[in-house]
Amino acid sequence: MALTPGIPTCKNSHGNWTHTDNVFTSAHTKDLVTECNTIPHLRPVVTDHVPIRMRIDFTLEEMIQLPCKNFHTTDWKKLREVLERELNKHLPTGQINNAKTLQIRQDKLTRALQAAIEEAVPTSRPGPNTHRWWNPDLSKM
Repeated sequence: MALTPGIPTCKNSHGNWTHTDNVFTSAHTKDLVTECNTIPHLRPVVTDHVPIRMRIDFTLEEMIQLPCKNFHTTDWKKLREVLERELNKHLPTGQINNAKTLQIRQDKLTRALQAAIEEAVPTSRPGPNTHRWWNPDLSKM
């Protein structure tokens, strides 16, 4: 319960204060409540319940923008050339006869792709107001 037990929240017809209103929170939101209290002087006329003020801390952590590969601006001809060079350098040819050989070839293919991307695809660091879904074609509309 966010509201401290014992705080009067309702004045009954006899003029007695009762504790009928409860404010509940869940386990993952209880630490976000910074204040939960009644405001008796703001009780509207002809009502028996007292307003409850609840302050919740919704502070958001700033998201860290990590550099990423910008495939939109890739020189695809250069990427193909680099990938071909990496594949010729690292990937053997021949028949795959067992699971171990398949795994080795898969690892070498993955390393060749990663090396080609690292060399040929430019890196960008998105700004804090970047919309990842936006592209220059949308600006033309």
